[in-house]
Amino acid sequence: MKRYLAVKKHHCVSPARDPSWSDAVPPAMKRRDARIWRMAYAAAAGVVADDGTCQPRAVIAGTALGALEETRLFLDGVFTDGLGSPRNFIASVHNSIAGKLALEFKIGGPNLTICDSHNSFASALIAADLLNDVDFPVLLCIVDERLPLLDDLQPYFTRRCRSFCIDQWEEAAVAFLITNAPSAGDAAMRAFGPVLTERHDPESICRKLTEANVPGFTGEFHFNGSSTSFVQPAITAVNVLKQGNGPAVIGSFSPTSGAAAIVEIMQTT
Repeated sequence: MKRYLAVKKHHCVSPARDPSWSDAVPPAMKRRDARIWRMAYAAAAGVVADDGTCQPRAVIAGTALGALEETRLFLDGVFTDGLGSPRNFIASVHNSIAGKLALEFKIGGPNLTICDSHNSFASALIAADLLNDVDFPVLLCIVDERLPLLDDLQPYFTRRCRSFCIDQWEEAAVAFLITNAPSAGDAAMRAFGPVLTERHDPESICRKLTEANVPGFTGEFHFNGSSTSFVQPAITAVNVLKQGNGPAVIGSFSPTSGAAAIVEIMQTT
């Protein structure tokens, strides 16, 4: 049985909603570092205490696309000059996100990036559950950026991929500070899946996952509103935690892998 992981803090950075999001980023990072690193840092800074209390010992990052801008810049260099920038290449590697957070916040334990399309949040939470007790608290950060280039490419996606990457999808970085020992009154999360589907009705698969793993569930079920972008399931989780109005299940579906997953949120007693 999957254990519940307690959510001690959470913070969401949405550049479209908060133009001042980069105020939390050190000037040196603004000058030299990849934008997705800066987004992840700003979200993490909202949950890592300045006084060192409840300091994370591990980092799990979740991203579908990684540092898209750095990837674009590297490939532009390859096509125009025959040689891409090493700096762009280093930043484009998906696990650079978790590594950067570990360096900036002096987190000496495991750091890992999970890449699983719309299921990245659920899969990252499952990865955190697999860590040893000594690796908690864990900084869990889900992040994806949106480039205008994606809008240019969208007409060439498969029909199903287009339907799960709508025109208005939101880029964001969402950070959670989680522990493995929930106390009474804590909000807690656990995830199940991903499981392969027949792709015809992923929402029903998420509901079946809920019935099988959360018997007697009577809370809010979120699917359409949490599967419209890669990072939306994590944004939905933050909204649920802010409202604090009972248990919830967030379903997600990856059109690329054809797999579905759920994240359960509840209040411990």
